[in-house]
Amino acid sequence: VPRSPDAKILYIAVGRLSERSTGMADRILAIDAMTGRQLGSIKTSHPFWSLTISRDGRNLYAVGSEHKELLILDTTRYEEIRHISGIGLNPARAVLVP
Repeated sequence: VPRSPDAKILYIAVGRLSERSTGMADRILAIDAMTGRQLGSIKTSHPFWSLTISRDGRNLYAVGSEHKELLILDTTRYEEIRHISGIGLNPARAVLVP
């Protein structure tokens, strides 16, 4: 589960049960790590498999293999800000490198 750099917010991928059984999610919940209260949510344009967060905590990156895409999500406005398609044959994970 990706978390903010200060570990105060958890980003949890959720979706319909039928999609989650295949590992797919279509929404991200921002949860306060201390209280468990939902701070916001982001609905994605397409289902995705994996989720990671930028080092500064400003963006989440969701990878979807079905549509071969990378979704970039803003953690302050709780919205999808960019969609990049055609990123490979079967992308499964986004990994941040130094």
